[in-house]
Amino acid sequence: MRKHYVIGNWKMNLIWEEVLDLCGELKDAVHSLSKTISIGVTPSSPYIPVVMPLLPAHIKVGSQMVSAMESGACTGQVSAKQLDSLGTVFTLIGHSESRALWNESDEELAQKVSQSLATQLEVVFCIGESLEVRESGDYLSFLMHQIKAGLFHLDAKQMKRVILAYEPIWAIGTGKSAQPHQIQEVHQALRGMIATQYGEEVANSFSILYGGSVKPENAAGTFALEDVDGALVGGASLKAQSFAAIAEACVDQKSI
Repeated sequence: MRKHYVIGNWKMNLIWEEVLDLCGELKDAVHSLSKTISIGVTPSSPYIPVVMPLLPAHIKVGSQMVSAMESGACTGQVSAKQLDSLGTVFTLIGHSESRALWNESDEELAQKVSQSLATQLEVVFCIGESLEVRESGDYLSFLMHQIKAGLFHLDAKQMKRVILAYEPIWAIGTGKSAQPHQIQEVHQALRGMIATQYGEEVANSFSILYGGSVKPENAAGTFALEDVDGALVGGASLKAQSFAAIAEACVDQKSI
């Protein structure tokens, strides 16, 4: 049976007072939700240790970034060991914004994965294709390359600590939207790629999240798709009621 997740990526938003308000609102909003799904948030790095005691224990706190280096002269970086020592549960790696802003290479992302899994951290590994790649028709090959380069150095045991998040970059801020059949096509193909490399048992227990502008209005339809196991939520995670509504939709659809 696959695990289901709703993870809120706060990105570089919220000042301290707003963080306090959101944590208080989240605590109330998700209080009555079933614990059948896992809920997580990724605040900006300075807020990680102070957010933890403000949220219910079942809301896991993750990081938006992690260094490819173990330690040393890496000004501005945060290591996996440092995050782990704080009690951080997971980290995002390969988010489309990070790939674009910092020009992260395949090798660097693979190193980040290895550094994270060498600690107690779990990994949410993000992949996705641009509009140009989507329209070329080679998008599945492109996604396969991202998975192979970032994850296929891992063994089956390590893969159990990895969650995949598909971001259709072509449908974010472009005026285009990913239709349900397009989302399911990609998620099904991604699971097939995992099965080819690691076998059906690993693939059938492997969680794949959708990261393409999930909102309360489209959450139920997205979670109804067979190979969607949750969501990586952006803007909607900054409003407690919206985030809770998305999580509730996941509970409802995955309980059917």
